[in-house]
Amino acid sequence: MTEEERTHSKTLVYQVLPSRYGLNPDDLRRADAIEIVVGQARSRAGVGCSSATRSPTASRPCATCEGDRPAQRLPASDWTGPDDLEIKIHELREITDWEKPIS
Repeated sequence: MTEEERTHSKTLVYQVLPSRYGLNPDDLRRADAIEIVVGQARSRAGVGCSSATRSPTASRPCATCEGDRPAQRLPASDWTGPDDLEIKIHELREITDWEKPIS
């Protein structure tokens, strides 16, 4: 988060990935709320679908080229179930001194 983003934002929601990638404790404390992203597609990574089953039109929304394999959801590396998610939420609350709403 840049200082300009924080200054110009009335309400800033910090999105946290299931992994620790991009997690910045200082930005968490400066945000107004925290949102945990449960699933995320990654382009051109992971297990793909056969291009034979898709038309060129179906490739456009996925930002893929004809013949590319669109990505499917990859498993989260930091947690795998409800118990791990509870630990993640508790960790975020401790980082922010229990002051930020988490969704």
